[in-house]
Amino acid sequence: MPVDSSDKSAELADERAKLWTLWHGFQDADEQEEWDEQAERERLAELTSKNGVNS
Repeated sequence: MPVDSSDKSAELADERAKLWTLWHGFQDADEQEEWDEQAERERLAELTSKNGVNS
């Protein structure tokens, strides 16, 4: 049975994402996403405090 090239590309992208996640010290993509979200909240809080904007 022939393998669809889009399936092969999706598998390759998934493997690369998993390797990147592990390389950067995360257990899985969910942990990385949580870290990214927290880092973004901290960045926005810092930006807000620098601009003197009160929410």
